[in-house]
Order: sequence, then structure tokens, then C-alpha cells
Amino acid sequence: MTELIQTTWDTSEPDRFGRALLVAFGVEAALLFMLAWQSPPPQPVAPGVVKLQMLPPAPVEHAKPPPPQPPPPTPQPPVPVTPPVPAPPPPPPKPNHPVMHTRPHPLPPPPPQLVSAPLPPAPVTEAPPPSPAAQQTALSHYTGMLRAIVLSHLEVPGDISSAGITSTCTLRFTVAPDGSILSVGVANPSGLASVNQAALSALRGSRFPGFLANMPNHPIEFLLPVRVSGDSG
Repeated sequence: MTELIQTTWDTSEPDRFGRALLVAFGVEAALLFMLAWQSPPPQPVAPGVVKLQMLPPAPVEHAKPPPPQPPPPTPQPPVPVTPPVPAPPPPPPKPNHPVMHTRPHPLPPPPPQLVSAPLPPAPVTEAPPPSPAAQQTALSHYTGMLRAIVLSHLEVPGDISSAGITSTCTLRFTVAPDGSILSVGVANPSGLASVNQAALSALRGSRFPGFLANMPNHPIEFLLPVRVSGDSG
């Protein structure tokens, strides 16, 4: 029964599709005919009229001269450009040599210095003292020198000179070995004060030399008589 129904469905299916297709074509043709019959015929289009109007020619505008251009700016002098100083080249790499450290050898100790004992000072050899005769001779000669120096500085007072008086004053003075006068005095004064003063002034104004050879090396006291005379002869 099932096979019979399937066979009947398969044979009637194409007939239905064909009939439906014919019905659709017929409806479409009827619609097109109705539309064509109802629309009015197209109206004729009247040609448009174009009016031409002559216009005067447009005035020719002359191009305005360009405004004066501002003077070009004064060129600035070029700024000197200092060339960059090239950097110094890096130092060449040091050779990578192994460093040899040498240990200094210890120096031998210095030999001991021999310290010699200081020598005893040489004995000072003193010159033998002069003989008494030599000392007396030198002392007499030196005393004569002092007498001459003192008398060269002696000035006779006016009262003694006008009166023609002669008087003697003995001086006492001490002389050092270098000739400097250590002390001055009157050992035996004159009876006239002017004579004593004249003799002392002559001594103080004198400069004596140092001691002569064969004279003792210590100060010596001298007694020197000074004769003051108003006698021009």
C-alpha cells in the first residue's frame, strides 16, 4: 500500500508544477495589458524658446603696477666659524708586558768605624820673656815717644807767656798695651793752676801708639814731667 501511494505522488507532482507556472504567466500578461490600456498617450513636448541679448563688452581692466618692493636687507658679514679643535688622539695602549718585581738584595752592614782618641792639645810655647835690659831700653824709647806727643799738644797759657814764667807739672797716667789712656792725674802739681791745666789738656788731647816689642803685656803707669815756659827763647 505504501509503495502505491509513493508512485501516485511521484507521477502527479510535475503536472501540478506545470499548471501553476502557466497560471502565473497568464496573470502577469493580464496585468501588463491592463496597465497599457489605462495609461494616456504621451503629450507632445513644445520646443523651448531661447532669447538672446547682446551685452556690451566688459571694460578691460588694466593690471595695476605692483607696489614697490622694500629694499633688500643689507647682507650681514659672515660670522667666522672657528673650526672645532680636534681632540688629541688617545695615547697608544701600553704594551702589556709582565712586570718583573725584583727584590733588593740586603746590603752588607758597613764596617765599624774606628774612633781614634783625641790628640792632646799641643803645648803652647811661650816666647821667653825679654831680658831686663831689653825691657828697659824699650820702655825708655816708648816714654820718649809719649813725651814728644804730649808736648806737641801743649799750649802755653797767656799769663805765663806774658809774664815769661817757667813752671813744671808732673803728670801721672796709665796706658794699656794697645795705647789707650786708662787714667789721668797730677803727681806733682805746679804752683800755678794755669800750668797744671795746660799740662792736663795736652795729655787728654794726645793719642798714643801701642806698646813696643820687649815691653810687658800689661798696663803701665807713667810719670811725665811737663815743663811750661813763657820764655820764647
